[in-house]
Amino acid sequence: MASYIEGMKCPECGATERFAIRCGWFYVSDHWVDDLARESLGIQNSDDCECTECDFYGLVADFKGN
Repeated sequence: MASYIEGMKCPECGATERFAIRCGWFYVSDHWVDDLARESLGIQNSDDCECTECDFYGLVADFKGN
């Protein structure tokens, strides 16, 4: 499986393992969630990103050092 966050690091606390990234739409019902993430995640440098460790908020580019 591809690593979607390889090379990313929180510029505030240095965390590297888990981020909240707003990068697409998913279909959700009471009984299921369409799992598009594994097949077609298109993370862009301009997508919103938040560190789940320290709550630092920025863009994916900020976490890539761009």
